[in-house]
Amino acid sequence: MASATEATLTILNVVNPPEVRENARTAAPLSLRRNAFWTTLGNGAFAAGQWAQIALIAHLGTSAEVGHYALALAVCSPVFLLFNLQLRPIQATDSERAYSFAEYLGLRVVSSVLALGVVCILTCFLSHSTSAIALTLMVGVFKAIDSTSDIYQGLLQQHERMDYVGRSLLLRSGFMLFGFGCTYYVTRSLVWALGALICAQCAGFLLYDIRASYLATGGRSGDSWISVIRAMAQISFERVRLTRLAIRAMPLGIAMMLLSLYTNLPRFVLNKYVGAAGVGVFAAITYISMIGGLLVTAIGTAVAPRLSQYAYTNRRAYRQLLGKLVLFAAILGIAGIAGCLAFGRPLLGFLYGPEYARRTDVLGWAMLAAAFSYLSSSFGFGATTLGRFKGQPWIVGIATVVLLVAALLLVPRFGLTGAAMATVISTFTSLIGYMTLVLYRRYDNF
Repeated sequence: MASATEATLTILNVVNPPEVRENARTAAPLSLRRNAFWTTLGNGAFAAGQWAQIALIAHLGTSAEVGHYALALAVCSPVFLLFNLQLRPIQATDSERAYSFAEYLGLRVVSSVLALGVVCILTCFLSHSTSAIALTLMVGVFKAIDSTSDIYQGLLQQHERMDYVGRSLLLRSGFMLFGFGCTYYVTRSLVWALGALICAQCAGFLLYDIRASYLATGGRSGDSWISVIRAMAQISFERVRLTRLAIRAMPLGIAMMLLSLYTNLPRFVLNKYVGAAGVGVFAAITYISMIGGLLVTAIGTAVAPRLSQYAYTNRRAYRQLLGKLVLFAAILGIAGIAGCLAFGRPLLGFLYGPEYARRTDVLGWAMLAAAFSYLSSSFGFGATTLGRFKGQPWIVGIATVVLLVAALLLVPRFGLTGAAMATVISTFTSLIGYMTLVLYRRYDNF
């Protein structure tokens, strides 16, 4: 990745109409510490909101309903991550403004429509009930809206204004949890609850994200909503430019698709051998470990522009900053394992109920896998900031194959525990791969 500069950035390559662009200056970037604070706060709140949705279903519904929701996410997430092409980190670190905001937005609109079409096709083949089809399609619509919002947040990240991103995540997580929770409590229907979730997502995107992007790129706070829309909703569909951008981003899209497939593979295997209720228990327990991963991602997102700058100008500073990110990931992983050993059973009982509290063995293996995953993610940021894109799909692909083989061998014999053990084996494989990609100098041109 490449970084935004410390100086005040112009908006010559952000598509604003002349009357807004003229004499405008972008908002000054925040310090690295403040960006990290807002990123952690926003992502932490968003992760807490997503976990609260799972907890609500576990308390008000059944483990089978948790499983159906987890399977809908398992179908949609890999598809959207493939078609999203990881445009946001490429956009955020495009310090030379090789592509305009309108081009990033145009490619994301096209890719989201294609992703939603693929989800519709997969749903017809994989789902056998009307409720399962409706649930998966609703998750797909939610992902499509989130993908569009992601490009606006990438613009904010590009200008090192993660305070806007953090506030957006805080606002949307509150809206979505309130809408989802109230609707599910009243209707006991996941489809209706997801409808409320989509409405809340749209509200946060339209009411905050677009205007925040406008202000960060030089717009005036007193400008009308029409001016904001005119400035920030222009889209480029220039075929040659979008094709070049898609080709550049494709390796990261494949890597993230494989990573999502890798994350969700145990759910598919469990659904085959244990059933939806087992998937629900496994998903709810392992979601606790994912919260730490979101924190690592938050910190990594905040430091990525600076890491990329150091990668090309100051290798010593690069190694020091990456070392701090790795150390943070290691401390988080160790703390998670210790907390699981000390408080695992009462924690699961409090969060989900007695059905889940009996599976502290699954939580223990999941937290060990999470520790490896946190470290792998930190080295993944290092690989991306060095521009080593092509090796990443291979690493994730190998880890995915390892996970599938391990799950098929262990799940039939050990059930949920076997799925968690398979995850430990595969995350360790991924960690070794990313460490090699970052530390082995031979990959400087990879």
